[in-house]
Amino acid sequence: MLKKFILLLAVLAFSTSAFSATYTGKLIGGGGIDDLSLRVNTSKGKQVDGYCQTVSVCDDWDALFFEDDKAIYHLRPEYLNRKVKLTIVKRPNRGRIAGPSDDEVLPFITQFKFLN
Repeated sequence: MLKKFILLLAVLAFSTSAFSATYTGKLIGGGGIDDLSLRVNTSKGKQVDGYCQTVSVCDDWDALFFEDDKAIYHLRPEYLNRKVKLTIVKRPNRGRIAGPSDDEVLPFITQFKFLN
């Protein structure tokens, strides 16, 4: 009984901490204040969002985003509707994104590239 309980806990912990999916679609939005994110319309018609944790993952932030007079970042218009491929992993926040609690599971972009 105890072994089954431990196995169930392990499965639940793994499923909420490392869910990963790769999407192909068109870039339809992005930006933020403290933390930058991207929004993609997938080829199957689903909208997915993910946080850009590092510059190395989401290309060059200065190239992708511009800052308005209120210190809010927006996706540059020339990147709207560009075809992209990205991998999103759902993980506990652990202090990476301002606002949500450390244990809240959030979508993080781990791979990103523009397609022709």
